[in-house]
Amino acid sequence: MIRSLGKKYYLLLFLLLGAVFLLGSAMPGSTYKTPLGGSKWRVGTKGIIATIDLNEPLFSDMGGLKHRYSNYASASDAQLQRIATEFIQPYLDKKLSVSVNGKQYPVKVTRVTRNDIAIYSIWLSIENIHFDRPQNAVRIEYNMLFDEVKNEHLNLAYLYRSNASGDALQRLFDSVPAKGQFEFSAIARIWEFTVTGATSAPQPLPSGTRTQEMSQSRGRFTQD
Repeated sequence: MIRSLGKKYYLLLFLLLGAVFLLGSAMPGSTYKTPLGGSKWRVGTKGIIATIDLNEPLFSDMGGLKHRYSNYASASDAQLQRIATEFIQPYLDKKLSVSVNGKQYPVKVTRVTRNDIAIYSIWLSIENIHFDRPQNAVRIEYNMLFDEVKNEHLNLAYLYRSNASGDALQRLFDSVPAKGQFEFSAIARIWEFTVTGATSAPQPLPSGTRTQEMSQSRGRFTQD
């Protein structure tokens, strides 16, 4: 059942990508393939696990990957992990950042997978985060693929609160509704939300923070 739900998620993403492609192809002057991707972010008590899902054209255009790895589409799992280490990690070091309460944490690429409808999933881990305030400010800055596709890229991001990992995390992504969502785009590259943490003296959010193109009702979630 869970495996079936997982296939339905990727099939829905694939159909959505296809719909955007057909719409884009019908527009005058359209020269680019589907610029739509997705991501899922699991926030736990001590860290974040995320997956960024891209179709094959976007994956291959990421930092010019297709020019360095011409056989990426037929790469084995071991070769995909080599691409993750050699190429994707340095790319994301420049294009993606995660901070909590003003402190930036390293984003580690743990693996890359490819499913049977050519959706590539980049798995990320942000470890040893201290959610030690009653309200902890999380800030995700996403700059992937905007340069490559002339700012036409859109990433539909979903937020989960859990400590699940491994198969349990996959089941969570496949079957549990998200706690929140956001649309990363060229004009909305920063997602800010709060996470309820330890019960201590309240501390305000850092001054001057601003969530781009996002209402508080979509950007904030708490869990006791």
